[in-house]
Amino acid sequence: MAAIVRRGLGVASLVAEKFDFKILVSPKQAHNQKKRVVNKENYSVRKSEIEFGMSFLECGNPRLLRWILQEKELYHGILRDLGRYDEETIVYVLSVLWDKVLIPDSLVPPSHRSVLFGVLHWNS
Repeated sequence: MAAIVRRGLGVASLVAEKFDFKILVSPKQAHNQKKRVVNKENYSVRKSEIEFGMSFLECGNPRLLRWILQEKELYHGILRDLGRYDEETIVYVLSVLWDKVLIPDSLVPPSHRSVLFGVLHWNS
């Protein structure tokens, strides 16, 4: 799904409009589940969910960013367990947030930026 979102703004907007983000934050999905893939390596379902959520931010379009940041449950689920992820995933999440959302040039209003961290505060 992340690859589909990264194809462009039009596709990302369509996915954001039609996708039910609540299925990503169900209690069963919140744990780091593993499944077997063809090459016999473990693949993290949770890591693919994180990549999917962050791929919307990677598009970098201010209008899409403002809209997608309102999906509080999605980013709450990603940021809530940030300390449990492997180092590569933590660096990926924080670098995308820094490069696309937290810098002043992102054109995302501070009120929308605070959604990411306000959700953590109120639900802790």
